[in-house]
Amino acid sequence: MLEDTEWLSDLAFFTDLLCHMNNLNVKMQGKNQFIDDIWAHLKAFKLKLNLFAGQLAKNDLSHFSRLNSIPSANEEKLKNYEDGLKKTVF
Repeated sequence: MLEDTEWLSDLAFFTDLLCHMNNLNVKMQGKNQFIDDIWAHLKAFKLKLNLFAGQLAKNDLSHFSRLNSIPSANEEKLKNYEDGLKKTVF
């Protein structure tokens, strides 16, 4: 599996995405968080997902460092990732 570039690009994408989700999780765990603070973090993350989808549409991997390190991430894969991000926006 470590030689399968499609599998590696999927792994890299999901690793990058989980890193962004972990950052959101950490922000929401702070002490003295009011519901409006948590809601603001969620809205900001939703905007980030839209930003990420737009960047993937332009083959911009600046927020996906692990995916960027895979030399053969093709446009079809990036389109699938973009579509997936668009579906997750709530």
